[in-house]
Amino acid sequence: MNEYNIDPQRVYLSGYSFGGETVSLVMAKRPELYSRVLHMASRWDGSVGALVEQEIPVMMVIGDDDEYYRVSDAERTYLGIRRKYEAKGFTDEEIDELVVLDVKTADYFYADASQHEVGADLFASDSEIMGWLFK
Repeated sequence: MNEYNIDPQRVYLSGYSFGGETVSLVMAKRPELYSRVLHMASRWDGSVGALVEQEIPVMMVIGDDDEYYRVSDAERTYLGIRRKYEAKGFTDEEIDELVVLDVKTADYFYADASQHEVGADLFASDSEIMGWLFK
């Protein structure tokens, strides 16, 4: 960031599947390097404490019938993050700006296609998801 003309307020991190697991580990160690996080079709393996301490917005997106990762894992992480913000005294509206869980139903995906297989392409071209990331 010192060598290039990079706006530190616009450094985003995203990961899909195992890349999402890696994102969670990075955010447990160096969340201050990023301004927003997009965690897709994965599970959160790292601690959420540093993410909440730095107040880095995160969106988690997953299909409701993903073949590799369970929605319940994403929901557990989402609720854990919410609880940490509640303990810090944040309002529901403030928390809604900092953590988003977007569970896509089967009709979002191509018919007869694996949700996990096609999710990467669909999520990356979804204007709402990308609009949130680049907000």
